Order: sequence, then C-alpha cells, then structure tokens
Amino acid sequence: MRSYWLSGAVVAGVLLAAGCADRPVAPPAARRVNVEDGHGGRKATSKKKREAAAEAARAEQQREEQNPEPKSETVSGYGETAAAARANALREAQDWLERELRAELKPGWSVPRKQLEPAYLEEKGVIDVKKADDPAPDPDAGGAMRQQYAVTLTPQYVNAVAKEARDEWVSHEKEERHSHAVARQRVLLRVMGGVVALLLVVAGFLRLEEATRGYYTSLLRATALGVLALVALALLMIA
Repeated sequence: MRSYWLSGAVVAGVLLAAGCADRPVAPPAARRVNVEDGHGGRKATSKKKREAAAEAARAEQQREEQNPEPKSETVSGYGETAAAARANALREAQDWLERELRAELKPGWSVPRKQLEPAYLEEKGVIDVKKADDPAPDPDAGGAMRQQYAVTLTPQYVNAVAKEARDEWVSHEKEERHSHAVARQRVLLRVMGGVVALLLVVAGFLRLEEATRGYYTSLLRATALGVLALVALALLMIA
C-alpha cells in the first residue's frame, strides 16, 4: 500500500515538472526610456532662440520709444561780415528751437527768452560754438559770409525749458488772480463808500429839513444831490 502511494507521488511529480518545462517563460518587462529625438530637440532649441530674439527686439524698441533720438538741425546764417553771419546763424538757431519746442509745451506756455541765450544753449549742449567752423564766404549767396551751427534739441534742454515755462505760467496765473482780487476789492470799497455817503446825505437832509421845518426843502434837496454827485465822482476817480 505504501509503495502504491509512493509510486503515485513520483508520477505526479514527473507530470508537474513536465508541465512547468513546457510553459513559455514571460520576458522581463521592458523599462521605459525617454529618448529625445535629435530633430525635435533642434526644433525646440531653434524656437527658444527665436522667442529670445523677438523679446530682445521688443525690449530694444521700448527703449527707443522711451529714449528717442533728439532732433537736430544744421542752421546757416549770412552776413556781410563774420560777426553778422554768426549773429544771424544764432538767430536762426533760436527760431528753430522755438518752433520745435512748441510741440513740447502745453497750450498757452511760451519759451522763456533767457533759455535762448547763447551761454545757456552752450551749457545745455544745444549748440557747440567752439567746434563750429569759422564763417566762410559763400559763392551761392553773392560772396556773403556764411556761418553754420549744429543745433540739437537735447532732452535735458527740453525738460529745463518745460519746467521754466511752467513756473512762468504759474507765476502769471498768480499775478492775474491777485489783480482780479484787487479789482474786486476796489469795486466793493466803492460800493460801500457810495452806500455810506448816501446814508449820511439822507440823514443830514432829514435832520436839516426837520430843523428848518420844511422852509428850505428845495435848497436842501439840491444840496444833497450835489454832494452825492461829488461823492460819486470821487469814488470813480479812485484808482
């Protein structure tokens, strides 16, 4: 009996081993490996470079808009002598500056004359007289002397002119308000003086009429009207 169970166990073990041997062995799971395609990587790098270049171009444009190049002009002046040519060239430069500054100033503001003086223009770097060429004869102008100056509308100069023009405008507004206030006070004083004079004349007329019991009413009325006319004339003559 024992040998029978032993034989059965051996047979079962042989069959189990044979079944395991016939079963296919599953291959090991493949690991995921992210490999970047070389062509796709070049595309991504090129795109980043284009975006960086576009951003730099936008930043440069913004800087140019915030800090535009100052306007400049070369003006010429003519005269029979070198001194006259220099004076005329300077006058032409001042006229050009006034025309250009009108667009920079608010309506009603004007360019202060002291900021068009040659010394001030040289200080702000608007005109460099020292580097300018000396006057020379101009054959196209009938042999007259010609002087040329390079004029530059620098931001520092524009800001200084705008500030001075604003200060002058504020001062002018204060003076106008003060003059209007003085004029109103004078009108008020005249009105009050007229009212006081009228009350005094009427009170004096009534007292005198009562004292004279109406015998001199006509004379008192004429006198009162004369006094009022003199008072009105005096109030009108007060500056």
